[in-house]
Amino acid sequence: MSDLYKRKDWIDALRALALLFVMIGHLIPTVDSFFIFTSPIKIPLFFAISGYLFNTKNLNQQLFLKNLFFKIVIPWLILSGSIYLLVSFIKGYHYFLRSMYEILTGDILWFMPCFVVGKIIFFYSHKFTKNYWSYIISISFCILGFILAQKDALNIFMINRALIAQIFLLIGVLIRKYENLLLNRVYVIISLLVYLSLCAFCYLLFPNIRMDIHLNHYYNEMYTIIMIFVGCFFAFGIIRIVNRFPRYLLEVGKNTLLIYILHSYIYSFFNYIQKTLFGTLYKNTIMVVAYVVITCAICLVISAFLNRFAPFVLGHSKRTTNKLIQ
Repeated sequence: MSDLYKRKDWIDALRALALLFVMIGHLIPTVDSFFIFTSPIKIPLFFAISGYLFNTKNLNQQLFLKNLFFKIVIPWLILSGSIYLLVSFIKGYHYFLRSMYEILTGDILWFMPCFVVGKIIFFYSHKFTKNYWSYIISISFCILGFILAQKDALNIFMINRALIAQIFLLIGVLIRKYENLLLNRVYVIISLLVYLSLCAFCYLLFPNIRMDIHLNHYYNEMYTIIMIFVGCFFAFGIIRIVNRFPRYLLEVGKNTLLIYILHSYIYSFFNYIQKTLFGTLYKNTIMVVAYVVITCAICLVISAFLNRFAPFVLGHSKRTTNKLIQ
């Protein structure tokens, strides 16, 4: 197996890990140990992966915008808009227009406009600056984003969160630059122990505070940035040194966009079924795991269908092989 394919495997596995943290987090509303452990890394990991894959040597504007539009924006709008298009047959076209506006501005699926705007800002800040100046600009944008978010300014298109995310993208760039450290198991173990210690201190220093990047809730800005950096480092390191991954996990990693967009609607359907049959919702560990596994399986079936008949919806220029379904 080539090195390129191995790298693709571990990147897919890392994406899947971040997505599973997000999905489980949506099912566990209380601030518990799992939430404290995952919150500082589940969203930043997506940005850090993008930063890791960011090519700082070939800043071709046309290629960047083309990939962004056809691989992210078009799939995002089609997949999310199709749900509300179906509902609009009952509620009317005004419902669809309002929903599409909320999708674009971030009132629905906030992460998507935040990710798109964040990548655009990051690309041009690196294109027009050199060396460490781009790092300084990313940090400055992050500080500006914190200030704007505190004042509820530039919430539209999640611009303020996209500015904060510049530091997450920068983390990925730095991890790529110092990647050899990730191959050293000692550094990975140390980073894991440090991260666990930081999580433990959250109970003492910031009791009952729920960290949420979307809601702009943080334990403390500097403390949180340290947690995010250390957490992303150990997550990259652990996944990077693993040689084999379950095929199911890799397929989830290849379809994170589809699963992220659709999973909340599938959750809503499951909740409706539970309430109809049992009159209440069960959120114990077994039910949470079942929700996540079944949701991913449904999304992978949808992915296989779209990949065969409409690959552009998934951001593919042509059909690709779905190993899990074959």
